[in-house]
This record gives sequence, C-alpha cells and structure tokens, in this order.
Amino acid sequence: IPTNLAGNAAMSLPCGLAPEDGLPVGLQIIAPAMKDDRLYRVAGGGRAACAPARDRGAAVR
Repeated sequence: IPTNLAGNAAMSLPCGLAPEDGLPVGLQIIAPAMKDDRLYRVAGGGRAACAPARDRGAAVR
C-alpha cells in the first residue's frame, strides 16, 4: 500500500548523482500520520545536507 494512502506523509528529496552511473539519488522521508510538521522539519535538514552535492551535480558517496 502506498505510504500516502496509508495516511502517512511522505516526501522525496533529490540528493545528487550516483558515482557509478550518474543516475539521480533521492532520500525518501516518511512521517507518522498527522505529523506533517515533523516531516517538514526533517526535510529541511535533509535538504540542507544534500544541497552541496545536488547543486554541484556531484556524486553521492
């Protein structure tokens, strides 16, 4: 069952490119039902952590 249909909030953040094949890599974040605020807080931190690799198009290690 898809996460959102189960009542949970979910989001995917782009995090850069895989060094082996250059394909995009993402980070999926899932929060408990009715905890969207928690999802956004975690996503903000994840976005900041992934920003250097994502913005440079650098490989994820």
